[in-house]
Amino acid sequence: MFDTKRVKLKLEAVPFEDASEQYSLDGISLDELGDLFPEDPEHYLVHKGNVTVDGPMLVEYRHGKDDLTIYVIDGDLTIHGPLLMKNSDAYAALYVTGNVTCDNAYIAWDAQLFVAGSMTVKGLLATYLTDAGHFSIKGSLGAGSWLECGDRGCLEIGKQPKARLLRVGEHRYYVFGPYAKPSEGDDEDGDDEDDAEDPDRKFGFSPKQATPIVGILHPSLFDGEEDVNTGKLGEAMLKGKPLFADETATTSTQPAKQPAKQAKAAAKQPARKAKAAAKQPARKAKAAKQPAKKTAKKQPAKKTAKKPAKKTAKKRR
Repeated sequence: MFDTKRVKLKLEAVPFEDASEQYSLDGISLDELGDLFPEDPEHYLVHKGNVTVDGPMLVEYRHGKDDLTIYVIDGDLTIHGPLLMKNSDAYAALYVTGNVTCDNAYIAWDAQLFVAGSMTVKGLLATYLTDAGHFSIKGSLGAGSWLECGDRGCLEIGKQPKARLLRVGEHRYYVFGPYAKPSEGDDEDGDDEDDAEDPDRKFGFSPKQATPIVGILHPSLFDGEEDVNTGKLGEAMLKGKPLFADETATTSTQPAKQPAKQAKAAAKQPARKAKAAAKQPARKAKAAKQPAKKTAKKQPAKKTAKKPAKKTAKKRR
């Protein structure tokens, strides 16, 4: 589920009855635990305390290796790099009781992310969920830009998101929340079938409120003239490649490697200085062996005898 070399978690199994009560989805999602798991998991896996990750954090369920359950970080999650979360045909969930902060984020496929606090994405947030996927934030969502790629999945935000909205073609943002209003094409009086069935599930952002990606996203991320290649997008985040047209390569993957480079360079400095210092005595000794160059004495200036002035003969008459 996690890259254990980069993400240090002390996961403790908490029995389902205790964990489901302590880490309830009430107030975070309109769905229930039974919508994620056909059968209740035996336990939740819980890490107590804040978590800080230097570099990318990849969250991905591995069939046959990971427990199919809810993984809980009971605290804040801070990532100095991108968060990439993608599950395939599995609904293992990540539940954060505090706030989530990261440089960029890619939430895709059957991913299940539940945040009881707020989420801040400094750069680009991209969502590309299947019908079973959840991106549910109880508090506020802030992002430099938010790109919704798929028109599917369950996007639930407790407060009006603050982000520059980007869109692919005419895709809409199906966001559920108490602030959401019917978008273009819906019945303002609430007579729409879906609204009548569940009035809380209205989406609040139409294509008119979002900016097309052409000229904004980096050309390398396009699939055709207007569509985005989500596979390249996730890879670009992971490797720190440019995401926007006016952007050069980022350093999102560098923080973990940088200290090692600096330490290596620092270790070389004493050796270089010692080597240079060792050469100094040899150079001085060599200079001492060489005889001093004789300086020629200056010759006294020659005296120039003054010639008597020539007498001018008088002309005879």
